[in-house]
Amino acid sequence: MTITRKLHSLIAVSIFLLSTNSYAGKYDLMFGMYSYSAKVSGKTVSLSGLGTYEASYLVSFKDHFEMNLGYSFTMTSIIGGDYAYGPKIGVNYFPLNFSSNDKVEVNNKSIEVHDFYKPYVGIAFNQRQFQSAKTSYAGFGFSLGCEKYINPKYTMKTEVKMNTYTGASDASASEMNILVGLIIGF
Repeated sequence: MTITRKLHSLIAVSIFLLSTNSYAGKYDLMFGMYSYSAKVSGKTVSLSGLGTYEASYLVSFKDHFEMNLGYSFTMTSIIGGDYAYGPKIGVNYFPLNFSSNDKVEVNNKSIEVHDFYKPYVGIAFNQRQFQSAKTSYAGFGFSLGCEKYINPKYTMKTEVKMNTYTGASDASASEMNILVGLIIGF
């Protein structure tokens, strides 16, 4: 089994295990713009456009932290064209707020406290497979984002991500994404 398949299997099993009722989590679905720059064998290629899609499962831990397990898919055309895809695993830190909503229970009554805005920073390990080039990259990325409360079930999310990758034969790539989406809580 290749490293790619092992990582995909690990993320799939982790999402399944973390999705059980014993963990209060949420899903995010995001869409946005991408900008790639890759260097392979002395040649540089740059691509940018609209067509990056991400889905993640998010679990809060230690008050201000949140683990995310997800998958990213980019199409060079909004639908179609060349593909780049792969899993991600990371941690977000909420410096001003708790990563989850607060719930206070008094005299058999409960009150949920939702922050209107929740800014965060994150770090993640990402892997990307490029379809036409048949090339794999892996590396770390940094993200800056904000969640905006809509109602107890839905939250809007915006995020800017900067990722750097390395590949075989001294190949390297960098990626910037600007994403917007929806968080679905349960």
